[in-house]
Amino acid sequence: MKTIAITRIDGGVSIMFARDDADIEIEMDKWKSSSPGQYVAHRETDVLPGDINADPFRNAWTDAGGKIDHDIAKAKEVARDQLRAAREPKLAALDVEFLRAAETQDADKLNAITAKKQALRDITADPSITNAKTVKGLTSALTKLKQSIEA
Repeated sequence: MKTIAITRIDGGVSIMFARDDADIEIEMDKWKSSSPGQYVAHRETDVLPGDINADPFRNAWTDAGGKIDHDIAKAKEVARDQLRAAREPKLAALDVEFLRAAETQDADKLNAITAKKQALRDITADPSITNAKTVKGLTSALTKLKQSIEA
């Protein structure tokens, strides 16, 4: 099986797997027709920075100097997007609680809910994401922050 790294116009990397006997140029023509205006370059590769199906930062892969690796700035944005998705149901539930507290004019409860909602909104600006230097550090920060959302 051949592994083809395709550099896209946005700097990201798409990965194509092709049979060993496949004509890469024909396969690339198919890819280009399905993704018009996205192609920059392609090359065969043997090394990927993570499991293509399990890497939480797969969308942060770039081809830098002939090596596919994580772009840490992009990985931080991916982490923030994952946190936004994780907090969404919590915020929706807190909206319902807020409305119920407003109906009873329970000021203490309103203040507590407002504080919880603000903490969830602020989670994407957590310093552990901003200060992460490696994907491993970012993964650790993301895990802890997702756990705090669930708490």
